Amino acid sequence: MPLRVVAVVAVTLAGCSGTRVEGALGLPGAETPVRVTDVVGRGDYLEATLLGTGAEHLGGRVMRPGLALRFFFPWEPTCRGVLVPEAEVAYVEGGRLGRVRSAKGECDPVGIGSLRAWRDRRPRRREDRLGIPRSQAVFEVIYRDEEVALVRGRFPLANRFDWVGGNDTIAAIPRTPECERVLERGVAALEFRVRGDDPLRLIEDRGYCPVIGLIHPGSRP
Repeated sequence: MPLRVVAVVAVTLAGCSGTRVEGALGLPGAETPVRVTDVVGRGDYLEATLLGTGAEHLGGRVMRPGLALRFFFPWEPTCRGVLVPEAEVAYVEGGRLGRVRSAKGECDPVGIGSLRAWRDRRPRRREDRLGIPRSQAVFEVIYRDEEVALVRGRFPLANRFDWVGGNDTIAAIPRTPECERVLERGVAALEFRVRGDDPLRLIEDRGYCPVIGLIHPGSRP
């Protein structure tokens, strides 16, 4: 059972040392007020949501006022102290995926959720007009709870989110019936969609299984 600390949260994509999103970040060191509204333990990680609460002129390019984004953070004492539901903290622009800061310390994200928001943030590319790209994902389950499984393996199309290291990445997968069948096999066609919900999908005979987060495996304790 995951440790679940429930409140109404909006956390960003978790930052990670394997992700390059410098082009999406604002001025290094710029701070935006955010509220932590939900924190859930997922094995070695904390999944959290941050909600931008600052005035428009204070908002950074990542955490705009009113924007809610999910992140994955390391399961460590400092992060558990900073990421408390309903806590008012600061999101600091810079680096890979920024940093969360409060009087209790600082915590860097190591993974991202809210993949639709990250997809829509990047400029459209020429290859986006060439149909729906597909590749093969191969993985093994490293963690399960009642809601989410974490799998580690090859997710080549993760690079469409400017994610570096898709050949060895941890992906968060919901525990839906379609996803359970994919998890049993450990291999599936992977596709990226430039429009609509669930941009990164594992294809299953009776539908599809969405990838809902990406985490850099080098961040595991």
